[in-house]
Order: sequence, then C-alpha cells, then structure tokens
Amino acid sequence: MDFIDRILKHLMDSKWHSIEEIEKDISEQPWHKIHHTLHFLNELEFVNIQNNRIILTSKGFKLMEL
Repeated sequence: MDFIDRILKHLMDSKWHSIEEIEKDISEQPWHKIHHTLHFLNELEFVNIQNNRIILTSKGFKLMEL
C-alpha cells in the first residue's frame, strides 16, 4: 500500500507528529482509512500513538530498512 509507505516515510524524522498532520499529508485517502491504518500500525508496534500524536518506533525503523 503506497499510502502506508508515505505515512512511515513522513515519520522517519524521529519526531512526534499530529494525526491531523498525517491526514493532511495523505488527503487523497478517506480519513477513516487513514485512522484505521494508523491504529493497525500502532497495534503492530511500528508506531506509537499518544494524545493524538504519532511517532515511528524502533520496530518501524527496522521495517523501513527492509
């Protein structure tokens, strides 16, 4: 899924980002699809979501190296 790659690449700077920022960056996708995808990535521990903010985890960085 191209938009998942875009989400993960957006987070490669190791900084916290608002979920709203991610939604704006991937605006061609419906918000509910983005929201479900972010929570799926969180369940797999590729990202960490806290207080409507998101950051890439070390496991997410390893995924991006593949």
